[in-house]
Amino acid sequence: MAIFSTEAIVLRTYPFGDTSRIVVLLTRDTGKIRVLAKGVRGPKSRIGSTLEPFSEIQAVYYHKSGRDLDLLKTADPIRLHPGFGSDVSRLSFGSAALELTDLSLTGEEAGPEFHALLADALNRMEGAPRDRVGIYFGAFELQLAALLGYQAEFATCRGCGAEPEGAVRFSAAQGALFCLPCAARAGAAEPVSREAADWLRFLNGESGSEPAIENGDRRALREAARLIQLFLAAHLHNFRGLRSLDVLKRLEAMGGKTT
Repeated sequence: MAIFSTEAIVLRTYPFGDTSRIVVLLTRDTGKIRVLAKGVRGPKSRIGSTLEPFSEIQAVYYHKSGRDLDLLKTADPIRLHPGFGSDVSRLSFGSAALELTDLSLTGEEAGPEFHALLADALNRMEGAPRDRVGIYFGAFELQLAALLGYQAEFATCRGCGAEPEGAVRFSAAQGALFCLPCAARAGAAEPVSREAADWLRFLNGESGSEPAIENGDRRALREAARLIQLFLAAHLHNFRGLRSLDVLKRLEAMGGKTT
């Protein structure tokens, strides 16, 4: 049995027996793992509060070859991210980042770049003004997809390479925009407004100019977010949307203010 020490982010937890908990971690050095944390649900546990979603910890655990459940020895807090409890929007987008990471990664193939990306995204979303949290989340989605090998392209038409002028279409399968002449040949049928296309370029790091949000109208940003979800659904196995965002969708449907 080997012992490992690594920085890790708690993605999710669930009960095991009466007093223990299984914790899913994204580690810096050994990818995504599941560990058994014995006794942490008991009243005398010193690390139970450390093993909550969002927490960045220094984890020490035992690993035995052939087993998919490791045994947690200690967990020391590095950063616990209490700011995600400040409002429903921040909590929803932060939880969606954890959910998407957990859904996308299966194990040791997740190198340190995935841990660094998630840690940076959590820091940005926790400290950002409320109306910018969703923007940082959209950028995170596209960056994670790129690390997984699905690089989106919105700066030019994927078909002819020209910068599209006027109406464009989106292909979720290719993660790209097409001008109208190329769209028919590529099977890109999803119409995209010019404003949403600008947001896609900005979120994907292809433009340094952030589109303006005038009079609080975020329809173009929401359109871009929907297209990103279609892109993820086309490439991630069993992706059917993110449950963490359901609360925001319900608030939006009822006319509530969201990011």
